[in-house]
Amino acid sequence: HRLLAVEARVSDFLGYSKELLCGRTLQVFLGPRTDSAGITLAIKDSKFCKVTNLQLDLYEPSGKSKAVSATFEPFCDVWGIPVGCKISIASSQATTMEEAQEDGGIPRILVCVDQSMGICQVCDAALFLLGFSLGQLLGQPVARLASI
Repeated sequence: HRLLAVEARVSDFLGYSKELLCGRTLQVFLGPRTDSAGITLAIKDSKFCKVTNLQLDLYEPSGKSKAVSATFEPFCDVWGIPVGCKISIASSQATTMEEAQEDGGIPRILVCVDQSMGICQVCDAALFLLGFSLGQLLGQPVARLASI
């Protein structure tokens, strides 16, 4: 997928010059932790007027990864027919698993998004604050916290 147009804000955000990006493929931003299959699917889905939001790791020229929130949406011609995919990116506010496991003094509890809504990660600060051990909370439904 070739980059047809790039806003200056995007090139500044990821550290690339605008001139370097135009005509290049998305491959320039991809690295070992990038969900390239998710990106490909989101671009294909935009042909069917579907908007997709993804949390991604994109890479700067230095090779450093940057967590971003990306929105893929159809770019339509004057007749409303999708002719491209517009990708908007911003700094991600999502917490990575690595960040959730870091203590940093901020109490954090990570809840699985499946049907069980079970607790799947708790940092030491949250355990101390709640007065529980890790074994008492892991796998428990988040509703258990409401009863405290």
